[in-house]
Amino acid sequence: MMILAKLGLIQLAFLALGFLLSVLLKKVKSAIAVSLPVVFSFFIVGTIAAVLGIDEIKYVSPFKFFNSDYIISHNAYEVQFLILELVFVVVAVIASYTIYIKKDIRAAA
Repeated sequence: MMILAKLGLIQLAFLALGFLLSVLLKKVKSAIAVSLPVVFSFFIVGTIAAVLGIDEIKYVSPFKFFNSDYIISHNAYEVQFLILELVFVVVAVIASYTIYIKKDIRAAA
């Protein structure tokens, strides 16, 4: 069950990032043009970190926040990654809301 919740937590991080990108980028013709490179680059960073054995890089990629081996053996998430994700999601949503409120959104004519 915790392994399935891991996917939801990863999606929550990308949701918050999506909110932030949506208010920062001016005109995006296609969401795929932005989302695919962002998700793929995080995946590549996480994969390179795993292959090279660089533990510090796992703090950058949401895909490495929740290690399945750790979850299965300890029946819990690593606390530092839960806190990191919580802080990221809260900061991204608050920043998105603040930027959105301050934007001058033109009404469609």
